[in-house]
Amino acid sequence: MSYIYVITSLTQFYRYIQPELEKYNIEMMMEYFDSNQQIQIKVITTESLKTQLLEYDHQNLGFYFLDKEQKINKHQIYDDEYCIYAIEGQGGRETENALEKITLRVISKTPDKNIKRFFSAIKRKLNQDENFAQGIQGDSRLYQQHYYLKSYVGEKVFKSDFYNDKAPALTPK
Repeated sequence: MSYIYVITSLTQFYRYIQPELEKYNIEMMMEYFDSNQQIQIKVITTESLKTQLLEYDHQNLGFYFLDKEQKINKHQIYDDEYCIYAIEGQGGRETENALEKITLRVISKTPDKNIKRFFSAIKRKLNQDENFAQGIQGDSRLYQQHYYLKSYVGEKVFKSDFYNDKAPALTPK
């Protein structure tokens, strides 16, 4: 499975990858609790993002990038037939003084080529953008694969999980 780790707000990340969403015909869907406390998913647009983020404030909620042509519903995302068209996301919450790491994961070991291209395009864009730096402190090779927006260094605390007080803060190299 492939992963991308980005330390930025979900709002900023959504705007950042907007051209790639359009180019590869991908939609972002975000989980929320309905009135019966059941998890549902809703398509995100630039206009609805702020409102949807208010409903996203729960540790078990995530988001997805799905191929628009497949018309995937929330019950199909992890099915073998449809997971090849999906990328799972977690994190991206923001407070006045902290940011939560965004984790993107290609669900399938054999993803559809359009999803693979979209995922690669995000990684390529992050690698080429001089506003982003790569690597946080830690011994594992995994820590070298984290991207963060340079402008947030010293301004916000980087966290791996907003809901786990024992999770260490992430420190840029």
